[in-house]
Amino acid sequence: MNFYTQLLKQIMRITFLLISILLTIGLISVKATEVNGQDLNKQVSFTVGRENLSAAIKRLQAQSGVGFAYDENYLGLAHLFTEPNSFVNESLSAVLTTLLQNSRINFKEEANNILLFRITYGRITGKVVDETGAPLPGASVALAGTSYGTITDSQGNFVLSAPEGTYTVAISFVGFKKMEFPNTKITPKPTLLNVNMAGAGQLKEVTVTYGKQRQRDITGSLAVVSGTDLLDKPDNQFAQELQGKVAGVEVTQNNGAPGRGFQFKIRGATSFSLSNQPLFVIDGLPITGDINNINPDEIESFTILKDAAATALYGSRASNGVVLITTKHAKPGDAKITFDAYYGVQGIPQQHRYQLMDAQQWAQFENEYYQDKLTYEPGTNPTLNPVYANPSRYGVGTNWFDVVTRRAPTE
Repeated sequence: MNFYTQLLKQIMRITFLLISILLTIGLISVKATEVNGQDLNKQVSFTVGRENLSAAIKRLQAQSGVGFAYDENYLGLAHLFTEPNSFVNESLSAVLTTLLQNSRINFKEEANNILLFRITYGRITGKVVDETGAPLPGASVALAGTSYGTITDSQGNFVLSAPEGTYTVAISFVGFKKMEFPNTKITPKPTLLNVNMAGAGQLKEVTVTYGKQRQRDITGSLAVVSGTDLLDKPDNQFAQELQGKVAGVEVTQNNGAPGRGFQFKIRGATSFSLSNQPLFVIDGLPITGDINNINPDEIESFTILKDAAATALYGSRASNGVVLITTKHAKPGDAKITFDAYYGVQGIPQQHRYQLMDAQQWAQFENEYYQDKLTYEPGTNPTLNPVYANPSRYGVGTNWFDVVTRRAPTE
């Protein structure tokens, strides 16, 4: 009987021990599962002000319940500061990306912790040459999928700095086939990459001309005005010569000051706030400065491009139209001397003159003004200047408007 009792007690002890072991394994498994759940995809709500990274990371660690591993002194977190920001239900990865921006510190998940580490840079150096070994200056060297890149110097050499890692190096140059070198590692020790580029075949020549085209091939709207037809107009500015000469082209002077320029509007205004002035091209050269000082006598012809087709030649600058000006050049043949002159008299037309009172009328006006105040405003005690007491003695007097604006010669 005692033997069976002892055996039963041993079996109970073994059973209890097994249950304890199973419970312990279960707790460990649950704990491990909880630790594995601490990843960068965890949603957190976090607010940060103007503070150093050390304090911000510690608050983020406490608030998220995720373990961080880092060397604070090595990373210099106490000397790096964050900008005020607020995150609502964003991933831990997104929060860290914003906090560590421009700090040269990166992060990754390792051993169930978020590891913070300093980004170290490496270099890749080399030389780019063509098939004959001649250097290619200005060749583009870039890391595909990143913003890191550079160009070769006058000897074809290049140096490119980038964070350590494995990249695809893309090298291109006009007239040569683009080359890519995948799985190129960049480490603190300089990586050497010399490239011999192969030609992409002979380039086709492109000829760009301005202002010359057969008339039967023209599809856009344009107008041509010969300078010879404008010689009978004695104008100081070529814009005056074009007034009323071209359909759809409005030439106006919005300021009466002498010597001020004219405004052009081709087919109406195209902008409420910006200039509507067209692009002026003189002998194939676009002009952006003052065009009012061009001598009209030196112009041989005008060609005005009035529609959007002009942008094919001159780009967006031609959105308001283009005025092509061809100046006179030397021509083969005998020498010729020409002399042009004109003379005239200028003055203000009678219908635009101010109708002024003469001396007698002015004195009569002042006298009547005194009589009216004396009759209808007795409390004001008006007084009459003795000069206006007898208006008839003055006569017509001097018309100062005629004196100031007298007719004058022009040539």
